[in-house]
Amino acid sequence: TLCYVLELKCDMGLRIRNAYQSRNKEVLNSIAHYEIPELINRLEKLMEAINVQWESENKIFGLDVLDLRIGGLKQRLESAAGRLVKYINGEIEKLEELDGDVLFFDCRDHDENDLSIGPPFWHQIVSANIVCGL
Repeated sequence: TLCYVLELKCDMGLRIRNAYQSRNKEVLNSIAHYEIPELINRLEKLMEAINVQWESENKIFGLDVLDLRIGGLKQRLESAAGRLVKYINGEIEKLEELDGDVLFFDCRDHDENDLSIGPPFWHQIVSANIVCGL
C-alpha cells in the first residue's frame, strides 16, 4: 500500500515545479484535479492498512504520530491542489513557493556534484521555517 502511494508521490513535486516553470497549465490542471485526489485516496487506504496492522501488532500508543504525519500530508496535498487551481484560474499571478531556488533540506552547503544526503530528520525538514541547527 505504501508503494502504491509512493508511485504517485515520489516525483509529483518535481513534475509540479517543472510544469509551473514551463507555464504548462494543462499538466498543472491534471495534477490538481486528478493526481492529487488519487494520491489522497491512496493515502486513506494506506492509513486503513496501517491501522489494521498496528492494532494487530501493537498497543494503540504511537499510532497518533502516524495520524499526524499522514493527516498533515493529506492537508498539504489539498492546499497544494487549491493553490494550483487558483493559479490555473488566474486568481493568483504566481506561486511563490515554486519561484524560489530549491534549497538542500539538511542545511549544509553543497557542491552541485555532491550527491550525498544527510540524515532525514522529519522535525528538521517538515517546515522551511525551521532555523538550521536550533
